[in-house]
Amino acid sequence: MGEVARRIDFAEEGSSGGVSDGEPLRVVLRVRPSTDEEKLRGEEEAVTVDSEAGSLRLKCRDRIHHKGSVREHGEAQFQFSTIFGPSSSQRDIFETTTLPLVEKLFKGKDGLVFAYGTTNAGKTYTIQGRGNMKTGLIHHVCQEIFDTTSRTGKNSPANANLEHEVSISLLEIYNEKCYDLLGDNDSKKVVFPRIKEDGRGSVFVDGLKKQVVKSIEQVTHALTHGMKQRRVAETDSNERSSRSHAIFTFYLDQLVVRAEGVTELVKSSSLSVVDLAGAERAGRNQACNREKIRETSHINKSLMNLARCLEVLKENQKRQDGKKHLVPYRQSRLTRLFQPSLETGSAVMIANISPLLRDSDETIHALSCAALACQVHVGTNSLHSWNKENVLSARKTPGGNSMKCELTRERARSSQLEREVQRLQLALAKTESRICTMESEVREEAANEMEQALAYMETECARRLEEAAETSERRVEKRIELITQTARKKMLRRAHGYVDQVSRLDRQANSSCPPKKALLFLLWSFLHSGGKYEVSRMVG
Repeated sequence: MGEVARRIDFAEEGSSGGVSDGEPLRVVLRVRPSTDEEKLRGEEEAVTVDSEAGSLRLKCRDRIHHKGSVREHGEAQFQFSTIFGPSSSQRDIFETTTLPLVEKLFKGKDGLVFAYGTTNAGKTYTIQGRGNMKTGLIHHVCQEIFDTTSRTGKNSPANANLEHEVSISLLEIYNEKCYDLLGDNDSKKVVFPRIKEDGRGSVFVDGLKKQVVKSIEQVTHALTHGMKQRRVAETDSNERSSRSHAIFTFYLDQLVVRAEGVTELVKSSSLSVVDLAGAERAGRNQACNREKIRETSHINKSLMNLARCLEVLKENQKRQDGKKHLVPYRQSRLTRLFQPSLETGSAVMIANISPLLRDSDETIHALSCAALACQVHVGTNSLHSWNKENVLSARKTPGGNSMKCELTRERARSSQLEREVQRLQLALAKTESRICTMESEVREEAANEMEQALAYMETECARRLEEAAETSERRVEKRIELITQTARKKMLRRAHGYVDQVSRLDRQANSSCPPKKALLFLLWSFLHSGGKYEVSRMVG
């Protein structure tokens, strides 16, 4: 088939479909250059960039139909307001994307900048840089923050009473679990399974360590220490592919020292720099095992939910009837943490893409998501602000009385619910008290039964030992009696033998031997026989 051309025009200024409050989500494209190894392998490039016109052409891979006889290839064209080609520098990226967020940080507004794209698209290089980590966005943000604090802090005559406190945190989301990479325990990273929300609507990870920093060197040291614990693995596309999302956050507290020496917090804001894990098809990685497939599944799921949240935000901005869909922030931890920045802050998306033809399928998907993000406005809080001015204004408008009646009903309903909660809390307390009493009774009963069982076992053991001793004693006495009877019988038989011998000798002595010689012979025999007493008694 012939060449199929496709053009998708999603410039930030050209989002259509309804008027939205807030500011558009800033989307910037960055195309990484081909590496020397890729050039040696002869990898074909598929991306053509026209930075001045804001256009990008992507050559698609050849397709083979199921019959194997038809081939087709096409070209996709995208239009964005800002596109950085392979020759762009890190400083250019920072000044365009993140420097405005740093300026808003000192005005008390939260910000978010995140690198999105497939694996091996240059996201980690954009955020962290390479080697000593002094070329990435984090380094430039840190340098700008400390330069600004030195200009506007105590060193400035106009702000002699103004103090700045800068702290950082480093969070990893791996397989939908949160890990603190700046924790004190180096051997095992601490898991924080719960994400909480405070009264102001800010979302935070309970227990996440915030480390106060005074210089760029301290930030670099903390970042280097934390990133060593981040999960990376080798894939077919990248030798060191990030298998988790890394969220590096700067916290800025602006304090004013009053005349009496009391320090008052006047502004508190944060700026998160996020290195997202790259989406990748499991089939492309030939060395996939069960663990890597699980990692890829969690990564793709969280990125897909991010795209879903952007899509729902775009649809809600177009609706004129006021009926908005629920944004699925809670479907993943990543979007849950992105929620405050997308609703009330400022956000920038850096879409990193690979120039290689073999990555064109994943590149089209990343560009489509970036095009969708161009149509989203951030800083539009969907919650109504019921302050005093809003209530007074509502009373003056038509239908204000009905709104007042509705508010009265809601208050009555709230009071009823509060009473119900108190009743349930009292019932719960009674139930817990009863459970404690029953548990104490059960434990006491079990202890008594165990004591009785031990006493019975002790008595039974003593009885058996006594019986065994008596049995052994009877056996010993019987054995002694048997031995004595046997010895007596042997001695009697021997004595009878001696008597017979004496009789025979007596007869021989009477017939032939002299009496004296016969008596001596009998005495010698008797002394060597051992039966002197019995024989002498019998002879007597």
